[in-house]
Amino acid sequence: MDTQEYVSPSVDLEPEDEKSPFDRFAEVFTAPADAFAGLAQAKRGPIILWGLLIMVVASMFAAVIFSTNDEMRETAKDKQIEQFDKMRDEGKISEEQYEQQVEMMDTMMSGTMFMIWGLVGASIGSTLFALLIGLIVFILIKVLGRDGEAGTGYAAALAATLIAFMITNVESIITVVGMMLTGNMEFRLSPVLFGAPDNEWVKFFLNLINPFTIWFWFALGTGVAVLSRAERTKSIIAVAAVWIIGGLIITGIGSIFGSMSFGS
Repeated sequence: MDTQEYVSPSVDLEPEDEKSPFDRFAEVFTAPADAFAGLAQAKRGPIILWGLLIMVVASMFAAVIFSTNDEMRETAKDKQIEQFDKMRDEGKISEEQYEQQVEMMDTMMSGTMFMIWGLVGASIGSTLFALLIGLIVFILIKVLGRDGEAGTGYAAALAATLIAFMITNVESIITVVGMMLTGNMEFRLSPVLFGAPDNEWVKFFLNLINPFTIWFWFALGTGVAVLSRAERTKSIIAVAAVWIIGGLIITGIGSIFGSMSFGS
């Protein structure tokens, strides 16, 4: 356990030594502390722009693979219709509403339409998600900053978030390719790979036992520690706690409305 504030070994970089965004994106996989070094003083614009672009491209890649694979698309449609069946059987929707939902699903899940919705959702959804997580990271930095020392703004917090998201970008590509190759819509690099439980809450916690998720917590927690000058262990725990709480809330909402839960 760290007992002192965490300071990156090279927290202040000279202007001529400033790293490129791609240097930081690569270092998050090999030396997370170095990836965030000097970030508070660095030019965050290029990091944010390239980070968002890479995140959107990774999401769109997954959407294209998913929408052009007939087996994956049909499996996803069948799963959603099963949810509608359950809602009808439980009296949450009428027979007429059920038929409308199924008809709408048939239209939306057609090849071209599904790809369009997927690309739009990937570009807008991933961008909004990054901006939201960046805001949460900004709040964490302010809360964990020692004695009000954390003068880091939202731009630095968002840049740190996008650097850490390089890990989840790789995971999303591996996951969708794994789905395509195995035909298993529950493909995850977690215990769910060996059998997905019906209970969404159990599935959520099993999906947390994932090397990429733990790696992401460690990397983003390190970024928070560098920017807030707080203890690294405390920062990693804070990031993991917020991620889990947020996931539980979304899983709860998903279970109410019969949609897919967060991380499942």
